[in-house]
Amino acid sequence: MDQIDNFRKAVNDDESMQEELMAEGIDLNVPEFAATKGFNFTEEEYATYLDSNVEGELSEFEASMVAGGIGCSGGS
Repeated sequence: MDQIDNFRKAVNDDESMQEELMAEGIDLNVPEFAATKGFNFTEEEYATYLDSNVEGELSEFEASMVAGGIGCSGGS
């Protein structure tokens, strides 16, 4: 799960990456997007991570993504 932790940190530290994520909107597949940035994890790993690790630990940006309906995978 280090890849996911590292990805979260990278996103929270980089406004341009946040803008890219938000531009994808509801169709975003987070693991696919992360892979384009050099982070490798599966949808299943990401879903498990979210279920077990982030309750109450979301950054302001991550909370806005959840509120906007961006989840583990989109239409792909």
